[in-house]
Amino acid sequence: IASAWMDGLKQAQPGELSKAPGVHDGFVVDAWLGNWDVVGTGYDNLLLDKKGRAVRIDPGGALLYRAQGEEKGDDFGPDVHELKTMLDASTNAHSAKVFAGISKEDLLRGARRVARISPKAIDELVAKAGPGSAKERKKLAQLLKSRRAYILKHFGLSDPFAGGQLPVFESDLPEPPDFENWHGKGKGLSSKSWVNASNNEAVAHIRKSALEGGLTSLDGLKVPVRDDAGKVKMVPVGLHPSQHVRQYYDDVRDAVANVTGGIDKIPPLGLISELADLTKATAFFPHGVTTADEKDKTVGAYFLRLPSVMAEIPLDGHYITPQHPFVKQGKKWFQARSDVEKAIIGEIQDSGLINHVFSDREPAKLLGKKYSPSALSKIMHEMSVELEEGMVIQRGMT
Repeated sequence: IASAWMDGLKQAQPGELSKAPGVHDGFVVDAWLGNWDVVGTGYDNLLLDKKGRAVRIDPGGALLYRAQGEEKGDDFGPDVHELKTMLDASTNAHSAKVFAGISKEDLLRGARRVARISPKAIDELVAKAGPGSAKERKKLAQLLKSRRAYILKHFGLSDPFAGGQLPVFESDLPEPPDFENWHGKGKGLSSKSWVNASNNEAVAHIRKSALEGGLTSLDGLKVPVRDDAGKVKMVPVGLHPSQHVRQYYDDVRDAVANVTGGIDKIPPLGLISELADLTKATAFFPHGVTTADEKDKTVGAYFLRLPSVMAEIPLDGHYITPQHPFVKQGKKWFQARSDVEKAIIGEIQDSGLINHVFSDREPAKLLGKKYSPSALSKIMHEMSVELEEGMVIQRGMT
């Protein structure tokens, strides 16, 4: 098995490893897979990158086999005893040193990672990349599913693929904006103090909903809005008057989806050899299909949100400057658009209004007129264009 080569990795002592990002919150996954020697007897299986983050370069005795190739037998069964043995110095002294002091939150974070992998994904991945015959791979997949179930029960988690909701932690969420101290202490974003207070209330409500109910609570969320008399009304978050509140909701929802969304259809990129495999795995437009082939309702989902980032893919391209012919062509195309088409493009660039038309099923008011999701979808479909083959548009995310 070959993976991407990484330069600049270094060994570290147990004390430094135990504090490194990515060590403790990966413990439960190590236990689930039976990575007995993930640390290494010389602390050389778990290294640090240039930013001090943990990199597992050798899991050691993983799954059915010990580090030297012998079968584990009954020592790798449906019960995940590694949750104890890998923390027990008398059983595994090296891992016990590195994972010493692991917090309850890190344990739950690790369990949450395991829970996010669906039984279906386990079956498919083991069938495609597992060892042995088809019968042996099927047996291993069943064992991993049993161990997954054990971990969920052990940590009191409900299965997200059976309607359960995984926990969300404060540290999962982006920092909230403070409208009352936007420009420094006592210097609010708005000159009206009641507006700043109202916006802070809405942000607090968004955070509270995310922590208590995850995506279930965030979908279709209504937030409080105060008027100058102090009267409060609840409105869909997509219709909140502050673009900053709407943007924070989008950021929170994305953050929660990224840590609790189930991984059911997207395999590790290392198992994808053809572009068609990726498009099939993501359940997006089939490979080779253009917008002209799709019905209006599918164009409503005009962006693809992956449930998690599976790998970093370096793209060696060229930046497009304002003088690039593509930009000039784009400006000319934009100027030829109708006023409502320009308004749609402007809202996509400046706010989440268009997104919420489709997610909240609420009409959008553009240029004094209301447009339903189906009407907007039709307009967007008609003005969509195909990019030249080989062209990649890359958006930076912060």
